[in-house]
Amino acid sequence: MPTGVLVIGAAPAWPQTTALVMLSEVLFASVSSVLLGASSWDSRTLIGGSLILLAALLSIVWPGHKAK
Repeated sequence: MPTGVLVIGAAPAWPQTTALVMLSEVLFASVSSVLLGASSWDSRTLIGGSLILLAALLSIVWPGHKAK
């Protein structure tokens, strides 16, 4: 239900902003699971998560760029 509310509420927002907010949800869930002792991080997870967030941030900072 909360994700559906986010999607409906994010309809008037820019797609890049909505993508960053939805990716942030995954980040907070990962951090929470580590802090609560339910999982642990390894280097691959940290590098992969960092690359995903970097791509989302670049889509906001540099929206006119198109990949060739």
